[in-house]
Parts: sequence; C-alpha cells; structure tokens
Amino acid sequence: MESIYFQKAFGMVQQSKHSVTKEIFCDPQTIQNAVIVGISSLYRYNDSVKIRCNEGYKTVGSDRLTCGENGWSPGFSPCIVVTCERPKILNAVRIGGKWPPYKYRDFVRYRCNEGYKMEGSDRMICKEDGWDPPPPQCTIVTCLPPTLIHNGQFNPQKKVYEYGNSVKFTCNKGFKLKGSASSLCTEHGIFQPSPPQCEEMKATKQWGLIA
Repeated sequence: MESIYFQKAFGMVQQSKHSVTKEIFCDPQTIQNAVIVGISSLYRYNDSVKIRCNEGYKTVGSDRLTCGENGWSPGFSPCIVVTCERPKILNAVRIGGKWPPYKYRDFVRYRCNEGYKMEGSDRMICKEDGWDPPPPQCTIVTCLPPTLIHNGQFNPQKKVYEYGNSVKFTCNKGFKLKGSASSLCTEHGIFQPSPPQCEEMKATKQWGLIA
C-alpha cells in the first residue's frame, strides 16, 4: 500500500501521492458589536486582521488575529458590554449618578465624609478601561499647630494635628486667660476658636483695719 503524508510550509499543504500543492486560506468572519479592520473576501496564510469593538463594548481576548494552518489564531473573541465595578472610596458617600451595576457612560459622584478632604475628581464616568478619571481618595484633614501665646503654652504639642484633635491653653503664673481655654482642629484645616491671650494679673491692695 502506498503511504500518504502531508507537508505544511509557507502557507502551502502538499500531498505527495498526487504531487498536489494547496494554498491555505481563511474565510472572512463577522463579530457581533464589532468591525474588522483589514476586511477582505478571502484571507491567505499569515494575513492578519484587527478587531475593533463598537463604542461601549470591549474585547475579551486578543484584538489581532492571524490566518494560520488551522484557521484563525487565536480564535475569535466576542465583544462584550463595558461594565465598571463599584468605586472603592473609603470615608466617602455617593451623592449622585447611577446605582450599580454600572454600564458604559454611567456616572457617579462622591463626597468625602466630614473631616476628610478629596484628592481627585468627585465625578467619574464608566469607560472602556474603567472609571475616568480614576476614583479619588478621601484623606483626613490636618491642622498645623496653633499660634504660640505669650506667657502661656498649649498641650498636647504635635507637629501635625488631625481633624477633631484639641489643645488646651494655660497661662504662666501671674497671668490669666482671656478667651477660650481650648481649641479644636476643624474640617477647614485650622484651629477654632483662635488662641486666647494671657494677661498679667493686677495686684490687689489690702487695707488694714484702723483701731
């Protein structure tokens, strides 16, 4: 019995028994919710195409395919609807926009909790690559130390105070406070009320009894 073997090279398939060489072709394909860049009625070995999903859709695999010995490689991947996960923003609340699940072009707005300030944009839109711009961060408000007072001091003493921290003022011996004895680091990043003053205490005269 005469043996038959196949040889594949340079996009050709050769069958030795009949000395027939057959060129490799790939059929055109269609993908729902996408267009194929480089479309043709017939593709030859090593031809490639690019998949471009319609707006609001994204590929699940490779967006470039090549005609090979066994057809298109890698296989055609579908274009799926763009979705976004719930933004992970600590110390914040949603104040506007859609509720999940989030789809393409849905938007949300967030506000930081009291005592926190936002770094980034409060408004985001769901795009092909996720939220645009990226979700912001809410960091705690800090205050610099209050102004030093003459003839007095405050405690505790730190380089930086966080929202809600308080200090207490005291005057040196012979002086008395004029103003509030305590101050609080507020959401505006400053201590309120303003530091007090230490005023010198006036000596009181003592009158003796006259016999």
